[in-house]
Amino acid sequence: MLRRAYNEISNVEERWFCYWFDDPSSALPLEGALGNGDSGGPLLTQVDGQWLLSGLASWKEIDGHMLTGRYGRYGQQTCNVRLSHYLDWIGSVISGEP
Repeated sequence: MLRRAYNEISNVEERWFCYWFDDPSSALPLEGALGNGDSGGPLLTQVDGQWLLSGLASWKEIDGHMLTGRYGRYGQQTCNVRLSHYLDWIGSVISGEP
């Protein structure tokens, strides 16, 4: 079974787009956050009713030290690799051009 969650993108930068894992009182239905082992997984955005591959799961902010921090907490920010930033490179790799 595929896992899915819905979030609103809160911040877009050159290489990243990010969202917050909101508490239930202000969250979207089925809102979620990355879990351990999710890195590299697909992130889809809906544009004009069509789902597009827009990013790859990358990193999240945690409270405390990364080895002892607690994951999946409300208020946690998650950031994802923004594929549109790498379109030229992806195209050159697929075409075999240097």
